[in-house]
Amino acid sequence: FAELVAMIQLNLNPAQVSKYGGSRPQSASLRTPRGAPRQGGDPSFVRLRDGQATPRLPPKPAEAEGEEEEPWLFSFRRCLTTFDAWTMGFSRVVVLAANKWKNEPLAVQEISEAFRTSSLSGLTAAQKSDIESAIAPVFLHGDVLIAVQCQGIPDMPDVERDQCMACLGKLIDCVSNVWNAYNDMEDDQLGAVVMVLEGFELSQIVPNWEDDCEPMSYPVTALSDTLEPYFA
Repeated sequence: FAELVAMIQLNLNPAQVSKYGGSRPQSASLRTPRGAPRQGGDPSFVRLRDGQATPRLPPKPAEAEGEEEEPWLFSFRRCLTTFDAWTMGFSRVVVLAANKWKNEPLAVQEISEAFRTSSLSGLTAAQKSDIESAIAPVFLHGDVLIAVQCQGIPDMPDVERDQCMACLGKLIDCVSNVWNAYNDMEDDQLGAVVMVLEGFELSQIVPNWEDDCEPMSYPVTALSDTLEPYFA
């Protein structure tokens, strides 16, 4: 299976691998697929925790009475390192730079390159299904971390800042939609997906597709420098 994401090769030397037991640490890839096998099967599912995070859809009554849904969309003060990704339990990482999306064509170009597609021509509501189709294959065959560079966005001129935020919001919405769709189908190849917005300072983001649909507000959970308590 050809990898469809940009890979970060972890730079651990043999001594470090030995120190950490030669395997990925237990971590909280907090979106747990319904169809993930609990015994045997793909080892990338072994560390997944029970429960699921589906922020696009309101909780069902039974879910509302239980524990709160765990986050999957995070902010982080600095850039993630390869060791951070390893600590979080990921070996597949997609890296994007939303702070360079000062116009839509720039965002389309980078998203297309990161997800290895030539089908994207824009990020409008009419092209939403194309975006989702482009990113969907990445969610299968194991877990993936999507790291998005957001440093400096608040200091940009208003027009450029608004454009960066608009493109970022649409990508987040598409990631959520695709994961939920696979999860609802109980696809047994669905992996956990976590997004980390590096240098992001807001507590939520609201995608705006400029259509008649009511926008969804996505909460953004701040990670500490030690990645606690979610990935410690």
